[in-house]
Amino acid sequence: MWRRRSARRRRRFPWKPFPAALFDLPLREARDHFEKAYLEHHLKLAGGNVGDIAAAVGMERTHLYRKLKGLGIDLRKASLHKNSPTKGTKEG
Repeated sequence: MWRRRSARRRRRFPWKPFPAALFDLPLREARDHFEKAYLEHHLKLAGGNVGDIAAAVGMERTHLYRKLKGLGIDLRKASLHKNSPTKGTKEG
């Protein structure tokens, strides 16, 4: 049973190895790199919707806004890359 669950996780979360250079950084900097990549990934999945990201990662929305700002993640830039069409445009 355990093997089946872990195999499903691997398909759902294709982990990439961390660059060796991250292991040479102080813990705080390495954590910041990880958090930025993690939140950018969820930002793409949620199409820029901060409420959805907050629910997915288990953070309060206001705290998430502060975290994104502190990591230098621009929500305006991310919202331009949404997967859904904009209002008033035709699909196809």
